[in-house]
Amino acid sequence: MRYLILILLLACIGCNRLDTDYAAYRGKSINGVQVFIDLIRSEGHQVDPWPALGEHLYNDYEIVIIFHDDFSAPSPEATEYFEELIDWSDTTTFLFVGRDFDITSHYWRTVSSQLAQKNDSKQAERTSQLASEAVNILKSALSESYEMEIEGEFYEGKFFGVELPETEIRDISEILVRVPDDTDESEQTTLPCRWELYRKLVPPKEAEVLWQTAEQEPLLILLDTDGYRLFALGSAYPLLNGALIDPENQKVALELIRQLEPTGKIAVVTGSRVFDPEAEDAGMWRFLKVFPHPWIAGHLLFFLGLFCLSRLPIFGRPRIEIFKDLKRFGAHVEALGDLMRRTGKTKIAKKRILEWKNRRSAGRKPGAK
Repeated sequence: MRYLILILLLACIGCNRLDTDYAAYRGKSINGVQVFIDLIRSEGHQVDPWPALGEHLYNDYEIVIIFHDDFSAPSPEATEYFEELIDWSDTTTFLFVGRDFDITSHYWRTVSSQLAQKNDSKQAERTSQLASEAVNILKSALSESYEMEIEGEFYEGKFFGVELPETEIRDISEILVRVPDDTDESEQTTLPCRWELYRKLVPPKEAEVLWQTAEQEPLLILLDTDGYRLFALGSAYPLLNGALIDPENQKVALELIRQLEPTGKIAVVTGSRVFDPEAEDAGMWRFLKVFPHPWIAGHLLFFLGLFCLSRLPIFGRPRIEIFKDLKRFGAHVEALGDLMRRTGKTKIAKKRILEWKNRRSAGRKPGAK
């Protein structure tokens, strides 16, 4: 039993790590969007989450919210699909959420400060390093994607663009929200929030700026055309699971839902890739590429091997059995000689023969010879 407990403990090593998967719907990722979807549902709206773009979005949805899960611009395939979705679907409102900074670095900074208050300087320094590493990784990815050649029409003035400002990461503590149904753009209301930004959203000239910072930096824009409305949010930061712990960010998310003015079904797409049934690999390899499935599959195979060893402990080449004809009298003589050879004592052999005769006599019916 002790060894079994030890094996179980060793098998669990590696399964406990911080989940930072971006725009994940299931699981406990601090960068997921499950809390945001549940918040929409709590307002009485029907929401269907989808992992990718596809034909399933063409019918029944009034609003489609797309979380772009890559630092670079949308692929030409995604751009082409999005234009087809606008032209041919029943959707009247679209919200495209760009990817910028996420909650990872803020999470580690919070943990570091809590450890410092508990006088655990060693772990506080370690978590502070993790926060710095998360910042550097995100900044590098955002900068590299910005320097890449931008393809498609999404970033060519039709929708919006991005740029790297001269300043570093900006901590946004409040946003300015336009008052609905008001023609005077100067009348705005202030909404507190906790928001970290790195890149800057660049709207086209015909777009309306609905949200902006105190420094007049656009955050949420709207292109209102005939037949549909196209919103663009520069960053998903206040909508992520880890950020929605803050009540102020919850108010920001609710304000965003109100801006969309939902009356029908809503689709939330947690990735901007286009689903192709013919090209999709639905095999085991695709399943094993997603954490923690490799660990689960490995543990199952390990315990399956242990089960097989417990049930079938003998392995190797099969033993050759020699079957003898027991009706032949010589076989009994050979068995007696083999018994005497193995025991080395005549008395033991005679005793075994006597026991055999006694069992034979006890098994006979009365009167039988």
